[in-house]
Amino acid sequence: MKNTAIFMGAACAAFLALSVFLPLQAQDFNLDSRLKKHVVYLCSDSLHGRQAGSVYEEKAAEYVLDAFARYGLDISGEYGMQPFSVNLPDGTIDSRNVVGVIPGYDPVLCGHYIVIGAHLDNLGENVLTVDGKRTAQIYYGADNDASGLALLVELARLAAENDFMFKRTLVFVAFGASEQMQSGAWCFLNMSFPDKDRIDMMINLDMLGRGARGGNEFSIYAASNSDVEDFIKVFSENLRPLVPRLVMQDYYPGDHRVFLHSGIPSVLFTTGPHPEYNTVRDTEDLIDYRTMSYAADYIYGFMLAAANMDKPFRFNSPGSDEAVYTMADCDVPPKYFNNTDLGKFMNEWVYTYLKYPQEAVDKGIQGTVDVSFIVEKNGEVTNVKVERGVDPLLDDEAVKVISVSPKWKAGIRKGQKVRTKITVPVEFRLAKGNAGRFGF
Repeated sequence: MKNTAIFMGAACAAFLALSVFLPLQAQDFNLDSRLKKHVVYLCSDSLHGRQAGSVYEEKAAEYVLDAFARYGLDISGEYGMQPFSVNLPDGTIDSRNVVGVIPGYDPVLCGHYIVIGAHLDNLGENVLTVDGKRTAQIYYGADNDASGLALLVELARLAAENDFMFKRTLVFVAFGASEQMQSGAWCFLNMSFPDKDRIDMMINLDMLGRGARGGNEFSIYAASNSDVEDFIKVFSENLRPLVPRLVMQDYYPGDHRVFLHSGIPSVLFTTGPHPEYNTVRDTEDLIDYRTMSYAADYIYGFMLAAANMDKPFRFNSPGSDEAVYTMADCDVPPKYFNNTDLGKFMNEWVYTYLKYPQEAVDKGIQGTVDVSFIVEKNGEVTNVKVERGVDPLLDDEAVKVISVSPKWKAGIRKGQKVRTKITVPVEFRLAKGNAGRFGF
């Protein structure tokens, strides 16, 4: 108890020391416009939604690499572009991470690392037929995650301008193929980075652009960090323009979970999901740049404090009640009426009760809505959400039907019932005469 008190006292002192520095808005009057410049480019038509493995994801990577170089980060040798491949059921994609490094000044602690990350990719494009014409819908991904990338780049610039202040080495990473089961983060941690055991913290920046414009409250997810709550309480007394809501649970998906599962203390900063998440409506005009600037102010201070602590944050394994697994992780996958074949669920429940909205039929809208949900330990279906939408008319209908699914049998892992995430494609197709039908 005494050692813990000493540790927390030192930690709090580190945060209090930050109060002598002015907020970033006072130091950089152009932060809002800088953030907007990055977001506008990253979610522009010319990048076509930055699908993992596409030339457009590569263009986004080159943009981040160029910014890192201009701001003075080390992108030489093993840093810079880090290519990797991902094997998927329908083929192999080639992606890459972008890594820029700012060495710490402390002769001992410079050998330890704080990783700050955001992801490059979004969902790309979806070609659908409207009134007999093929139309490409772009999933712009302004919030997911052009907002995080913009903050990543600007935090890297600010840290590089003040590199004399950071004891630990900062590693800024733009992860590729995050939408493909966080493949970029996994490859970085397990294949590319040589000092995995010396990473003292991972800070993930994912969807930080909505804030007061239809998003949720600025939040920090930090269940792996039992010390963070005390840090935040002290830091909040320093008149920061924005203080995050602390959420002590780990379910929220993202690249940080790859680090978390490797025993590395990890936090996520986000303003959370919204109705435009993973739809073509996630556009730049909805971004709240002032909230992003305030978030940058807080995250910069948090990053500085984490880099300068004498001891790193402690790690607490996430509780088993919070863990969410995929069907592949389960020894026995969830069962719909004693059947693990998702086709049975789709044909006997989803397509039986799905109704093609007449307005969508009249407008000639069709396509595939990817919907995810969690089968809880008690078999209930929860957390139903659109992973890749087509149009609100179709998206809402798919979510409505899956949300009222009968109970399943929970998945089993190591002899225990577990929470399991499942994603299914819901097909809306127009037949001749504009009659709606479902499936292939």
